[in-house]
Amino acid sequence: MPMFRFITRALTPDANSEQETRRHILWWLLIRMTLFTFLVGITSYVREKGHPVIVPPLPATTFFLLAVYAYSLAAILLLRGKAWSAGRFGVVQLLSDIVFYGLFVYATGCSQSNFTALMILPVIAGGLILYRIGGLFLAAAATLLYGGILALETFGWVPPYFWAASYKPPANLLIGANLFAVYGLIFFLAALLSGQLARRLRVIEDKLRRTSIEYDRLSILYKQIFDDITTGIITTDRGDFITSYNQAAEQTTGHAREKILGQPFNRVFPAIRLQEKKGRSVCDFQKPDGARIRIGYCFSY
Repeated sequence: MPMFRFITRALTPDANSEQETRRHILWWLLIRMTLFTFLVGITSYVREKGHPVIVPPLPATTFFLLAVYAYSLAAILLLRGKAWSAGRFGVVQLLSDIVFYGLFVYATGCSQSNFTALMILPVIAGGLILYRIGGLFLAAAATLLYGGILALETFGWVPPYFWAASYKPPANLLIGANLFAVYGLIFFLAALLSGQLARRLRVIEDKLRRTSIEYDRLSILYKQIFDDITTGIITTDRGDFITSYNQAAEQTTGHAREKILGQPFNRVFPAIRLQEKKGRSVCDFQKPDGARIRIGYCFSY
């Protein structure tokens, strides 16, 4: 099952930006197949119910869905081969989505289609995956394609089945021009907003990554100091279980660290009374080998 293993690996988090982009593209390809299946299902349901809406014939709809499936599966195979850079591959796939949505809009009524808003989805995805430049490029492509659809409708180049439904050609050019202006503006606004959101998310991710690196460095420094200090240090959680135990404590008490961690403090060190008083105290302590020593200790919450 090489394809399944590839999908599984692609859906797991990865800090590498190239791998992350590939994973996002794969998610988008899976969403594409799911969404078009849903759309075809809706059109089939509408056709069966006999509603007066513009839907393509069943053979054309089936062929279109199979073409989307075949193209998407081929894209997954190409994505697996890693012959393309993730950014270029993403642009090609999102442009393909705009073409698919454009064909669907053209086939379901052109200016009267109920699915025109779906052309915004690749633009938003382009802004999020490819950032502002990618989103603006896809917004321009979507605007031009929608303008071409409206032009074809204006010249009367529409499928014959339109006239068997409730289709009415636009009364004048102003209707098409108004739709072109409105959707063009929406496409570019979606690109700008999604690109801005992606930029902010990238800044936050960079800050979190730097914070994580600094935290790791401080953690290593703390561990080094904790192990090198000559005073024995033992820490416990609220349940009184030992959570850390440095080398000095190991040398003083004679208990091995791997046997102490996670054990109840009072059971391992019954001679040390932490509940009696704060400040420095002393006690007689017996090591595992039977030797008795006198140790001083203090504790804090």
